[in-house]
Amino acid sequence: MYLEQELRFNLHSTKKEYRIAIVDDEGDLLTLFTEALKTAGLNVIGYTDPIQILDVFESNPNSYDMLITDIRMPNMNGFQLVKRILELNKRIKILIISAFDNLEFEKEYNPKYKLLRKPISVENLVYTVKMLVDT
Repeated sequence: MYLEQELRFNLHSTKKEYRIAIVDDEGDLLTLFTEALKTAGLNVIGYTDPIQILDVFESNPNSYDMLITDIRMPNMNGFQLVKRILELNKRIKILIISAFDNLEFEKEYNPKYKLLRKPISVENLVYTVKMLVDT
C-alpha cells in the first residue's frame, strides 16, 4: 500500500498526462507492467502484438507520447517496430525492455532510446518512466 501511494504521489506531480503504449508478447508481464503504471497514475494501454500498435500509429501518429517495447516478439521485433513508429512520429519517447543481450542487439540499439534489461522490478520501471515523462 505504501509503495502504491508513493508511486501515485511521485507521478501525479508531472504536468502533462502522457499516453503510453506498452508492447510485449508475454501477456503476464504485460499485465504486470501495465497495471503498475496505471496504479502510478499514468494513462497506459498494453498490446501483445506489435502489428496492432503499428496500425494504431498509422491511423493516428500522435496516439501516444511514449512507446515501451520488448525486443523479441512474433511478427515484428521491437527494433523494427520502433523504426516504423519513428517514421510516423519523430518526437515519441522510446523505452526498450529486454533480456536480449548479444551482438545483434548492439548493432540495432540507438543511444537515444532508454534501455532496461529484464528482469526488471515494477518500481524501477515506474521510476524510469517518470524520468522520461519529466524530460
